[in-house]
Amino acid sequence: LEAEEKEKGVRFKSFKKSFKLNGYDAVLIYAPQTNGNVRQILLMYGDKDFTVMAAGAAPMNNAKEQKEITDILLSADYIKNKKIDEEQFNLFTIDLKNSKFKFSRNMGGLADYTINGEDSMTDIDKVVECFSVQILPSKLTFNEMKEYADLCIDRMENNTVASQRTIVKSRQANKYQHDGYDVYETQITNEYKGQEHQILIVLKPMGDKTVFFMGIDISGNQLDLYKEIMHTIIPK
Repeated sequence: LEAEEKEKGVRFKSFKKSFKLNGYDAVLIYAPQTNGNVRQILLMYGDKDFTVMAAGAAPMNNAKEQKEITDILLSADYIKNKKIDEEQFNLFTIDLKNSKFKFSRNMGGLADYTINGEDSMTDIDKVVECFSVQILPSKLTFNEMKEYADLCIDRMENNTVASQRTIVKSRQANKYQHDGYDVYETQITNEYKGQEHQILIVLKPMGDKTVFFMGIDISGNQLDLYKEIMHTIIPK
């Protein structure tokens, strides 16, 4: 597959190669960053039980470095029978003693929590009662928090995969303080695959970082709990 991206009047090509790696279906993607000076290299492989994703970048005009990074990525080996405690990678502490939610998985720094930690959230056609937490590496201003929340909503409405787009029926934003910290909160009435639900997005700068929280409420009685859990989160 070849795709062309246009940036500042110059066209750069992206390439995707599909093959087998360690016996698993794999894909290797080469794509330019928006400034056109750096080539991103992304490897993904796996099966129905797991997916390995590894990424790197090298100067667009340096084929040697691109090959070195590609070789390193291709050396990534998944040990399927080794159990990894993904929760250890969370960059925060959280208090869940008053809820049924438990840690489910950590995907690139985004920690997901589901009821009893049981639903894997891998079925894209299913809406799951859950919430996600991520620690952003900088302290966002009010305008930056608003822009970040708006971007999340825009990605839901305008997903590049048409079948995964949502319908945002209403939204309400609110700014307040909690324990001396500024908080930006957006509550959305959303529809996905014909199922209506509520989404809560909260951003809270703490120190030199910002806590990001997004919860999906299907039953209609989780929003208050989500807010309570959100305010127990402390970046490490």
